[in-house]
Amino acid sequence: MRYKFIIVLLVISCVIIFGNPFSTIEGMFYPDDLVFRMPDLVEEAKCLNVIDGKTIKVRYTGLVETKKTIELIGVDVSQFESNAKLLLEKLVKGKTIYLSYDWEGETDGMVKAYVWRYFPNIVGGYNLMVNAILLANGYAVIDTEAYITTKMSAMLYETSDTAMKNKYGELKKFASEKPLKYSELEKDMHKFLYVYYWKIEPVALKTEEEKSTEAETGTYFITKSGDKYHLKDCFTIEGREVLQITKEEAERMGYTPCEVCLPHENRTENTEIENNASETNEEITVDSSESLKMEAYEIAVNVVKNRLKSPTTAEFKPYSESIIEISKLTGNYIVYGLATAENSFGAFGNVSFRVELKLRHESLWGAENTEKWKIVDVFAN
Repeated sequence: MRYKFIIVLLVISCVIIFGNPFSTIEGMFYPDDLVFRMPDLVEEAKCLNVIDGKTIKVRYTGLVETKKTIELIGVDVSQFESNAKLLLEKLVKGKTIYLSYDWEGETDGMVKAYVWRYFPNIVGGYNLMVNAILLANGYAVIDTEAYITTKMSAMLYETSDTAMKNKYGELKKFASEKPLKYSELEKDMHKFLYVYYWKIEPVALKTEEEKSTEAETGTYFITKSGDKYHLKDCFTIEGREVLQITKEEAERMGYTPCEVCLPHENRTENTEIENNASETNEEITVDSSESLKMEAYEIAVNVVKNRLKSPTTAEFKPYSESIIEISKLTGNYIVYGLATAENSFGAFGNVSFRVELKLRHESLWGAENTEKWKIVDVFAN
């Protein structure tokens, strides 16, 4: 069994060293390490036509406006030809592009190149490599027969590998590398892997003393608009601006534990509140009607769906698998959920969302209750 322990450590080391996380830019997956990496020395051209999924016809816009046929370096589209061509047409046809090169020169009228395109936005825009876009979004795989400089080969290989593992685009029909069987690993390895991947120790392996110490001395995070404090890796605050805070500070400011990442804290807190209420003969009244929660969920789903690039492809986790909280400070309904949807280039991705809604007074509901709910805050990532 020892050899499996060593193999797993080697695999994880490779992930740490060569890991290639993606961002979503302009609705496309793109490797983080390649953002803002277009070389200083590139040649400008205009794409006249797309011949196939990896070949384009261009006209250089330099001193001599020559026409050339360009083949994208490092991509194999033989299994995705029609869709790869459609994506390539959408990305570059009729557009200004920039070309950089590897070690090979022109052969039989064909120039092999890295193709870059500028995507503008309100903060200045990005120069993205089209070769990497095809790989990252699952419309090509790495060309294993191509000889590429080691620096760029490493980037494109890891980009293709990440897309394959996540089954982006057309890669859903392929199987990726077969994993090791978890049940056959040693017990020590179980805990190591759990902590590595989930960033917390398995609850079953913690003593009550450890849990109590973590709860009292741990560091938590709050958001500007929320009323909960969270663990660092809570998906409900992913991508949001957060403030680091201690538990004591959070509770002094009126924050309560998140029901997603700190369910144990909530159970403890609720028990204490109920005990205190029974001692003072006070009733705690919280409007937690199931029908109102379902209404809040349905509205949240519609709000998030309308913000997606491709709403008709969206599939949301059902109400029973979502979390609907009622804020004790504001009385607002807060809906946490997950969905999957296509981006504008056909790649599926996960969307986590948090929608806060206010149930307005009956006098403000308007005709057919159209003004019954007010959207307070929406976050989707």
